[in-house]
Amino acid sequence: GFHTYRGTHKALAMGAKAVSVGRAIMPGLASEGTEGVKKYVTAMNQELATIMGYTGVSTVNDFAPDTLWVNGSRMTAE
Repeated sequence: GFHTYRGTHKALAMGAKAVSVGRAIMPGLASEGTEGVKKYVTAMNQELATIMGYTGVSTVNDFAPDTLWVNGSRMTAE
């Protein structure tokens, strides 16, 4: 599972069709129940929207290796 948009972005850019947040929702669930989970999912969605803006894509399906940066260099699909 993923805890931040960064891991989610990387997985989707490298070809994953889906990602799981798994245990990452547990602290919110334990402290605030359903509302805590909603807050976590909302925050993840906002973070993904931010990275979409930074990378210039309009949907998560548009994430590709060239939307990743490693050590200051854009990755390319090879």
